[in-house]
Amino acid sequence: MAGPAARRWWQLGAQFPRLPTVYDAHQRAVPRLPIPTIEESCAKYLRHLAPLQSAAEHGATRRAVEATLDSTIARDVQAALVHADAELPRESSYLESLWYKAAYLGGRDSIAVHSNPGLLFKPTHKDPLWSAATMLAACADWECRLRRGSLPPALTPSGQPLCMALLPQVFGCARMPEAGCDRIHATADARHAVVYRGGGWYSLRIISEGGDGLAAAAVYAALRSLPAAAPADAATRLAVCTADAREAWAETRALLGASPQNASSLRVVDDALVALVLDEAAPPAGAARAREVLCGEAGRRWFDKPSVIVFADGQAGINFEHSPCDGAQVLACFDAVRAHAAAAGAPPTAPPPDAARPIPLFWEIDGALQARVDAAAAAYDAHVGRLDVAAFATADGGGMAWAKAHGVGLDALFQLALQLAYWRLVGRMDSVYEACSTQAFVHGRTEVVRSATAPSRALVEALGGGGAAPPAAEAGRLLREALAAHREVVRDCQAGRGHERHLLALSDVARRRGVELPIFGDGGWKRLST
Repeated sequence: MAGPAARRWWQLGAQFPRLPTVYDAHQRAVPRLPIPTIEESCAKYLRHLAPLQSAAEHGATRRAVEATLDSTIARDVQAALVHADAELPRESSYLESLWYKAAYLGGRDSIAVHSNPGLLFKPTHKDPLWSAATMLAACADWECRLRRGSLPPALTPSGQPLCMALLPQVFGCARMPEAGCDRIHATADARHAVVYRGGGWYSLRIISEGGDGLAAAAVYAALRSLPAAAPADAATRLAVCTADAREAWAETRALLGASPQNASSLRVVDDALVALVLDEAAPPAGAARAREVLCGEAGRRWFDKPSVIVFADGQAGINFEHSPCDGAQVLACFDAVRAHAAAAGAPPTAPPPDAARPIPLFWEIDGALQARVDAAAAAYDAHVGRLDVAAFATADGGGMAWAKAHGVGLDALFQLALQLAYWRLVGRMDSVYEACSTQAFVHGRTEVVRSATAPSRALVEALGGGGAAPPAAEAGRLLREALAAHREVVRDCQAGRGHERHLLALSDVARRRGVELPIFGDGGWKRLST
């Protein structure tokens, strides 16, 4: 990865971790993200807008696109983008810097719910402290193997190399709230986790001074030594501020940092590998538990960090802030973490002699800060109170095995089901955002799959119009055509030939050059990208 001199603005002040040199040859085999031609992206742009617009609207958009393609300004903007990309180091992509600001760090809304994903794992251990200990030990083991370069290279099922540059950013990173735009803080040699229990936060070492992950038994002993309730000067709902709007959280954090005690505790949290939340709740399985892992009690979450959440019955989940890396890297990591944790046997009966001890973090919260904490909590509770969070269920006989047996993609089926449900609820089709990993390219991040297509609209109109359902043969034909259209869009995105990121980059270049392109002044751009 780039050294300190080449550090980008979103990494300022951070000791960003480097991918071990053992992976250099692997990384050189990963191609850079291609830049499509402007004609190619405009054609896909029109195709994706067609099912969302009336004939008159689409005609206006088509004329705007034609005017763009006919202009020398558009060719100049495309050439400027290609030139800027050629000037970048190989370990980057043309959209990387823009994408950090446009899609991640520039957002000013609360990251809780708006951008942080939540994921539940199948239960592995019933003892919540043992479940938590095995998860933390597994996180430490994965991180140590990555630092040593002993993780297997990332490959597609067909053996093609995948970019590993973002893997060192799965752990040890924190999103730092700042006015106007956030940044990422990272600690390359992080060795501790922060743990929430009973109203307080604690620091717990999980990697030894020698660079080895602590055994689950040692972590278990440390967790068992935690008090059920934190000391009075350590207990706080301060973490709820990480769920506040980013400008408000930036202001609160600046006030917090005026106290040396608070600044010290914040550094411990920021530098941690991962946060562990020992949640006192054990909500029913299904929607209630899905809701808790996505947007649970914010005083028990630190939304700026990747967090492992363990419920009172031992089931674990994660909630992660993914500006440093994408879902593909996080899921690859936690697939390994969960397998490692599940392989642990029963908890030990006696603590090991070298068990670490958690250290409480102390805070100084005056009346003004407490008022901000209370306001953040009230805003968060009001927001999530309006959310109807449901867990997806799979019909009997459904799921991945059924999809494979019928030669269809389960993801495409879910996307079509969502579009049909939306059509029946509101009576129209709107733009759909689905992320597609472009990890096959160096620092590729993601591309947008616009899942609403002309064939998917034909399907939902036929099935959701309120009249008689079409004959089974006709419905089957419509379904096959919609599935094929979705496969084509995904295939283009995976190959780095999607249109959305390219057009976003062109709009940014045009803005910075002080020129206007007709395609971005037409209502279609806002319609598709909202």
